[in-house]
Amino acid sequence: MKQRLKEAYEEHGAQLLAVCRRYTPNMQTAEDMFQDGFMSAFKAAQSFKGTSEAELYTWLRTIMVNTCLMRIRKKDILKDAADVAFQAEVPDDDVGYERIDQQTLIEMISTLPVSERTVLNLFVFEDLSHKEIAQKLGITEKASINKMYRAKAMLAEKIRNYER
Repeated sequence: MKQRLKEAYEEHGAQLLAVCRRYTPNMQTAEDMFQDGFMSAFKAAQSFKGTSEAELYTWLRTIMVNTCLMRIRKKDILKDAADVAFQAEVPDDDVGYERIDQQTLIEMISTLPVSERTVLNLFVFEDLSHKEIAQKLGITEKASINKMYRAKAMLAEKIRNYER
């Protein structure tokens, strides 16, 4: 199994590092998360029961996401002093996402505050519900929803500024 992990590191390393980069704009921090994730994978290699390359990649991706979340939780960035409702006026129909190239959009996402960026990543890229996000991050479901609204509002503003 250790040999398979070494091969996966070579083959999927860039993709898995990109997963970590979604959770932090700092490349050094992303690389640290990536390395910590692979160390966790090596330690847990015996627990992997899959047989296909796709199963291995999915397992490694899950480890990377969980490693990033643990790092963020350690810093206690995600908890609000209070769950204050934030009502963002963000039109769902035409925010402008489709008019911006993917790299620019990823760069815009990387500039969001860590709590909003984390919720957005889990909701959009990992396809988790707000209930699941709340459980993973140790926040309330309402806080997850509010952070998503804030992320959308901030992104909408960045897109409007970009298009000017």
